[in-house]
Amino acid sequence: MSELNITGLPPLINTLEHGKLYCITVQSARWFDTLMSHVVSKRNTLLSFRDIEEDYPRVADRFKDKKIDIITIEQKRLQKLSKKIDRFLIELSQLQIKDGALYIDLSDLLLSSQTKNEQLVIELKRFASRQNLAIVLLFNEGDKDSDVEQFLSRQRTDFYGIMKLSGGVEPSSLQIDIWYIETGCVVNQNYRVQNLNGQLALSTSDNVDLAVSQFQQADVIVDQHYKELGPKLNKSWTIGKDHDDLFRLVKENPSATVLMHALKSTGLKELAQQIYKLRQLAGQNLKVIILEVNINLRMTEQSILRCLGANLILPSKIHINTLTNIISSTANLVFVGDLTADFYSVYDEGSMPTKLGYLVADTFTKELQKLTASSVKYGISSTLVILEIPSGIAAMDTIKYAQFNRHGDIFTVVDNAIYVYLYGCRDADVNSTLTFILSAEPLLIFRSAQRFVKSDAIQLQTIHLSEYIQRNPVVDYQDRIAEFAEHREKMENMRADTMDAFEINIAIPAQLKLKNNEL
Repeated sequence: MSELNITGLPPLINTLEHGKLYCITVQSARWFDTLMSHVVSKRNTLLSFRDIEEDYPRVADRFKDKKIDIITIEQKRLQKLSKKIDRFLIELSQLQIKDGALYIDLSDLLLSSQTKNEQLVIELKRFASRQNLAIVLLFNEGDKDSDVEQFLSRQRTDFYGIMKLSGGVEPSSLQIDIWYIETGCVVNQNYRVQNLNGQLALSTSDNVDLAVSQFQQADVIVDQHYKELGPKLNKSWTIGKDHDDLFRLVKENPSATVLMHALKSTGLKELAQQIYKLRQLAGQNLKVIILEVNINLRMTEQSILRCLGANLILPSKIHINTLTNIISSTANLVFVGDLTADFYSVYDEGSMPTKLGYLVADTFTKELQKLTASSVKYGISSTLVILEIPSGIAAMDTIKYAQFNRHGDIFTVVDNAIYVYLYGCRDADVNSTLTFILSAEPLLIFRSAQRFVKSDAIQLQTIHLSEYIQRNPVVDYQDRIAEFAEHREKMENMRADTMDAFEINIAIPAQLKLKNNEL
């Protein structure tokens, strides 16, 4: 472990964990020299684009004593670095840093675009995890609303800890913006700083206990979709006007209960990212409750949201008394998931279902393999059903009225059988789901129905089907299904137009007759 060795700073904050990415900012670059001159470990490494002798005189002395490694990169390489971040990481990996921490002075390395900045932080975060190395990014923050401040406001949830030293020639205060520890996180802790013979120290009179022991009684914060609660909205609850306001409120009270709404218009990924950032911002004591409004989240989707930080997922129609009781009962609830999990590792877009309805047989088998693997990954139930078409009945007559509305529910036709895969559907719900899709009981249409629920059995059937279609010609129903869907839509539109005309034709004579009677 590497330590910051700042006198008066609580031990859990003074320690830098291996595999994590941290950030320290100052308003005067010379204070990096003071900070770096007394960090403690077997050995630390400083990477800088500055003149070491001029900007880091004390660190240079320690370098001579072999207490710190210094790596300098010339300023002219900055532009090249901004274009080749992957090359930069390769060079870092070749340094083989094993002890202490890697400090990188990035004060002059705000890259050409926000995208580049985001990429740099994310790649360094992954690099720290892969190398099991503590990395501290050093920034000269400058004036308020500076590029660095705006950059950190966008990227703050990517860091495991952010510490800010305020003041010019001599820092007047140290703020823990956010710092994760074993038992939760520290948020908005402030200290008065003094310089004791070139060493940073916190005034003992201003030292405070860890924030985890000072959590206030939980408040309830509702996201910008609060109108969906209707009369259930309690006047004592706080409303977040937008995303930024919601994050601000949570930052002020990291033990609050947040009510968020799942909407079709929002999208799963957007909702997942919001939950993930809230959880990273506030730590494990925040309670996140998701209310389904006009969408029914599947088991897969619920599992992803829980992994990324949601505690509970409830239907929005839940009674107000029940909702209030749930909020009260979860006052001491703690999130037990991984606070530092990589978002894209959890939300694997490659394994999320995107297709629905009819697929050509070959495409169906490939999609089936992907969805079966996704079911195993997320620990959900999915079912493959093979429906046998009765003799003398055309395949189109059995499925032309079928309505597939959920991504992951797919089917294909091979000879006298319909293969239907219901993603995230338990065995107990298969019959009702098929009845809804087909608009009739399956066995009223088909001769038989075989179910396969276990992933091994589904994979075996997938192999059999794949081998069969490689040896035998299979009819492609794509065009016929599309034509029938188009014809059905036209018929429905025609029926609607006819109904409107009929209503007009009977309404006008009725009014005329009434007027004649009055005369």
